[in-house]
Amino acid sequence: MMINNERKQAMGIMLVNDQPDEQKSFNDTLEGLGFEVTASIESTSDLLAAVITSCPDVVLIAVEKPEKTLFEKLARMQEQAPKPIVMLSQDKTEKAINQATELGVNAYVVDSFQPSRLGSIIDAAIARFRHLNEIVTKLEKTEHKLSERKIIDRAKGIIMTQKGLPEEQAYRWMQKYAMNNNRKITEVAQELIASLHEPNK
Repeated sequence: MMINNERKQAMGIMLVNDQPDEQKSFNDTLEGLGFEVTASIESTSDLLAAVITSCPDVVLIAVEKPEKTLFEKLARMQEQAPKPIVMLSQDKTEKAINQATELGVNAYVVDSFQPSRLGSIIDAAIARFRHLNEIVTKLEKTEHKLSERKIIDRAKGIIMTQKGLPEEQAYRWMQKYAMNNNRKITEVAQELIASLHEPNK
């Protein structure tokens, strides 16, 4: 799997653990799996600042029970500095799992787990994060294209009315005008629409 190969480049992990006595054990396990612990914090109060400062590839959160404040910090982090997130918790309630998933936690592991599995859990979280990002990017591109199409169709209607042209010829008129003026057809369409709202001189 590609992610496993990339681990040779010492993928950075930021560890958030509310149990100080477990820090060394987690650090040793992660380093033994080929990861680099770029930061290790006990409190989530400065979660966003820590992510921005250490710029990890993955955020690993180990808490007994995720509280409301943690979810609030995660929401802010995912808005400003989104990262793949793995959460290890003892809270197996549906509410906690749903909240974590909705806020971008890519792998939520409950109860005890074998440290040897941590590598594959992180790999899966990274893969899911990348997949979701690809979906979001495709949706944004599709929405952008639909928005442009609506603008062009509206401008085309204006030309059809003003110049008495059929639909196909109105579109070709915009294409030719855009080409002759070294402009994008969307820019020409936007200007045509804006001109309708300009006050008469």
